[in-house]
Amino acid sequence: MEIWNLVFMQFEQHAGEGPGESRRTALPKPSIDTGMGLERVTAVLQGVSDNYDTDLFKTLIAAGVDLTGV
Repeated sequence: MEIWNLVFMQFEQHAGEGPGESRRTALPKPSIDTGMGLERVTAVLQGVSDNYDTDLFKTLIAAGVDLTGV
């Protein structure tokens, strides 16, 4: 499981009319996203290797099963 990553946001990607016609423009304020979300911290603290094995997600998944019967 990926625990931490860095995403360097510098450009906005614009779709073009046809294949290979996309273009990029520089963002007015480039930034960095560290990518260490609540679900990743929770997985590390609970000693599991999958975000969906945390008590946070297990509770949400069980509620979805109860509501849908699936």
